Amino acid sequence: MRSSYIKKDALERLFSSLPAKTALCARLCLETGMRVGDAVAIKPENLVGGKVIYIAQKTGKKDVKKLTKALFNELLTVSGENFVFTGRGKSGHLTRQAVWKAVKKAAALAGEVANVTPHTARKVYAVEMREAVGLKETQKLLQHSNADVTALYAFSDVALGGQVSAAELERLIETIAKRTARYVIKALIAKKNKA
Repeated sequence: MRSSYIKKDALERLFSSLPAKTALCARLCLETGMRVGDAVAIKPENLVGGKVIYIAQKTGKKDVKKLTKALFNELLTVSGENFVFTGRGKSGHLTRQAVWKAVKKAAALAGEVANVTPHTARKVYAVEMREAVGLKETQKLLQHSNADVTALYAFSDVALGGQVSAAELERLIETIAKRTARYVIKALIAKKNKA
């Protein structure tokens, strides 16, 4: 089941009920759009001049995310010797599974019916970035190779009554039409090849 989108203030309230280190990791994901697996593996040397510099595990690409001064300082404060988010497991750092379990537990205790996971923070970030800098730039910030995937993230607020400009709606329709056409063409080719 995919993670759901919820409004940022509701997600921040959930995060505030997490254990301190886990909450900080979740906030890092919310502020930067980082995947939780990348966030938990951050090392102290990745924190430089108000930024976090890392190689995304999924894409293998280098990324640099600017942090608020408050978050940067909090990360420096909790940072261990080998990892910012130290943990007891084999990896030596907090695991993505531990963050996932803590977020799921907090959501359940709060009575949240949506499927809230650490990845929800990435969707909230995508919606904010779409509104601030547009879909193309959001795609770059999320390191998505496919604009269709970015659209799924960046417009996840629409189902909850989010506002979409006419131009954004037109781009979304175009993206959906292209994706549908690709699926239809692939299905026709597969059918022809089987015949």
